[in-house]
Amino acid sequence: MGSAQKIGLLFDSVSDNMGDKAIGLVLQRILAAKRIPIEIVDPFCPDLSNIAMLVIGGGELIRAPGHPFYDAFRVGGPHVLNSVGVLDGAATEYLDEYPIVTVRTEADRARLGRGEVVPCLTLLYSDYYQPHQDTFRVPDGAIGIHLTANFRDEALLLAGILRRADIGPVVFLPINQYQGDEKIQAAVSGAIPGSQVLPTLTPDEAFAVIGRLRLLVTCSLHATLFAYAQDTPFLTYGAMPKIEAFLGERDLAHQAVTSAADIEDRLGEAAHTPDLFQRTFAQDRDRCRELVDRIVLVAETALGAHRSNTAFAVKVADRIVYEREMAAAFAAGMHAAGSLEARVEIEDREAELLALDGENTYLHTQCNELQTENAHLQKVKHQLLASNSWLITSPLRQIASPEKSYPCWIGLPTRK
Repeated sequence: MGSAQKIGLLFDSVSDNMGDKAIGLVLQRILAAKRIPIEIVDPFCPDLSNIAMLVIGGGELIRAPGHPFYDAFRVGGPHVLNSVGVLDGAATEYLDEYPIVTVRTEADRARLGRGEVVPCLTLLYSDYYQPHQDTFRVPDGAIGIHLTANFRDEALLLAGILRRADIGPVVFLPINQYQGDEKIQAAVSGAIPGSQVLPTLTPDEAFAVIGRLRLLVTCSLHATLFAYAQDTPFLTYGAMPKIEAFLGERDLAHQAVTSAADIEDRLGEAAHTPDLFQRTFAQDRDRCRELVDRIVLVAETALGAHRSNTAFAVKVADRIVYEREMAAAFAAGMHAAGSLEARVEIEDREAELLALDGENTYLHTQCNELQTENAHLQKVKHQLLASNSWLITSPLRQIASPEKSYPCWIGLPTRK
């Protein structure tokens, strides 16, 4: 084995996204555990001087040819395509040289027109998880929420449902920084008194937190995978093809939701059911472990072959285009967060106005009642004054008329 040569890991290592980071971490830990020397290949500045072979993927990397960023992952040569997502399988003849071509779902294979179906290797995360002492504490029985801009129109409806349901602690999980989702979680949390927004989570932290939840509601594929791998009940926003395919191919389409009303209907099923996903997960785990063994074997062969580093090249990704796309994604997330914050504030003001209106109605009613009572008291007062006047003048009239005999109302003896 050439000591200077390494296996290059070429994946989306530049996006601030928990899923892509998890893919990279699990690949690094898998190969490090097998004592395979590795190096992460930067798509913006690919240094292949000591690279014997590439493991490319996972993630949604196969797209239409000509993309300024994703063309970096179209590399000719005897490499490994590791459980990728496919948006467009055109012009992929270069894969003929690959000893291993794997895609995430049957839908991806149909688009690519080749390859084996093996789910994302992050399903093996529990095998390579590295706990941290500062892992966040999550209240017992907590419901975890992760929302993106895609769910913006339903987010406050969901917040209202969670308030009314009183189902226990609610924690929000920011995991996709590039979409500004920490601000989105904070905006929705503002509509749920007592809820908690966790700091942005690393893959290890997200894995640990999701494993302790009573239920996860998420818009993320990899958060879904972490829940599935740990038997944590989940409801996933299913209006994305990659999530729809993953769930559908495991007869888990009923775990997908598309609205706050769907979530409300399913909250009653939040109690943990033992071995909820274990049958299908065990099959997925075995397929992933088999793929790992094959990747290791191919990597060891490549390292022993002492290939020339001129045998292949990676097209440099266009940083400017990439950063522009990331800025657009972040701006969309921030716009969604700002819209949600404004709507939460409007709802709060409307609630205050409604409370003030109710208080005003109550005070008006009290005022009317007091006016009615005052009128009654005034009437009684006049009656008493009239009665007192008669009581005072009546004895005087008796004294002034001696020929008449009246009882004395002031204690004098009666005339006979």
